[in-house]
Amino acid sequence: MALIITVKILNPEVLVKLKKYSKELPKIILLAQEDIAKREKKNLKFQLTRQGLRKRNKIYDSIKVKKLNRLTHAVTASKRAIYLDSARPHWVKLKRGRLIHQWAMNYGTPAIKAVARREGSIKVRPHPFIEHAHALTEAKIPGIIERRLKQAAQILK
Repeated sequence: MALIITVKILNPEVLVKLKKYSKELPKIILLAQEDIAKREKKNLKFQLTRQGLRKRNKIYDSIKVKKLNRLTHAVTASKRAIYLDSARPHWVKLKRGRLIHQWAMNYGTPAIKAVARREGSIKVRPHPFIEHAHALTEAKIPGIIERRLKQAAQILK
């Protein structure tokens, strides 16, 4: 598993200071942190589906939210997801017996099938879905925190 994002809003000293005001406020802030991590997970899966990569179930199923400790949540995914996102464009030889040769023969365009028949090479490129997911999550962070703070305000009344 590879770590994609770590969500940590407050350090322990700030949580201790907040306990003076309310016992519920630190819990609500930690819930907001968990909500942000869950939103990131949802956006990563959405981007995989949106870019037509949903058939890669091993990557899709590997995206998870983990609680690292009391104050930190992380979104993890398999190394395949990182490679799919950040690999350099490169040429791959379509030799018989390789999975990519089988893919080219089954799903490739007529031009790719012709290259596969003569065991030529094709250029493969990355699918940058992680950055798109981060951008979607960053846009939603203020709303998530605001919703949780409104919840805290109702408790303090």
